[in-house]
Amino acid sequence: MSGAKMTKAELQKRLQMLGETPPAGWTKVQLASRLAEISEESETTLSERDAAKMVNKCKTKVALQELLTEHQVYYTKHQNSDQLKSSMLKYLMENKVPASENNYMGFGKHSQLTYGETLVFMPAYVEWCVTTAAEEPECHWRLRRFARWVQGLGEGEKKEITKRIQIEHHGSPPKKSYAATSASSSTTNNENKWEMVSDLEMIPAEANDQSSKIRELENELRQLRDMIQAKTETDKELSSARKKANRNDEL
Repeated sequence: MSGAKMTKAELQKRLQMLGETPPAGWTKVQLASRLAEISEESETTLSERDAAKMVNKCKTKVALQELLTEHQVYYTKHQNSDQLKSSMLKYLMENKVPASENNYMGFGKHSQLTYGETLVFMPAYVEWCVTTAAEEPECHWRLRRFARWVQGLGEGEKKEITKRIQIEHHGSPPKKSYAATSASSSTTNNENKWEMVSDLEMIPAEANDQSSKIRELENELRQLRDMIQAKTETDKELSSARKKANRNDEL
């Protein structure tokens, strides 16, 4: 809904949702003008922290639904607040926040590392992310976003990032993990605990289900082989016993 079609109360509420506290004496024209300014600003890029703050300012489910509607992000009435927050953050991160070495992973065992730190100190994990994103097109958006960032880097950029990160951390990997809760943990990650996911959740449920089915089939085949082997051994014993009995009868 455009500012011109909104009532004064609606304009005030919308500005408050966006973190503004307009003076009580402002007219509808002033409120609409300020909303237009903010909307213009929102068309520019955001930082990861700005995106998290925008989502977390919505304290109710209704406020989240209104924010999603404003940005034309699809949602259903059955989704809870955490699901709505995740949808909104996904939209902002994919459309308003440029991927950079300073972004936080936000998932898995290295959730509190930045893209740059992960690239430099966790090469095997980076390879896993890129491979998973390529093999599972429907994987979690955070993993896909990181993989795309990595693949978009040139060799020169990688060398520059590596040099900066190595100097910053004196050549040693940062002591951060998924379970870290120290005061030095990123504000963005602390604000986004509802968005945290594990490595397993990075892969679509269908893929996990398929892997489970394969494991079940392997177990069934193993059990079948054991049963056949046991039956074969039993048959041999019975055959040997019959032959022995026949020889005794002949005597």
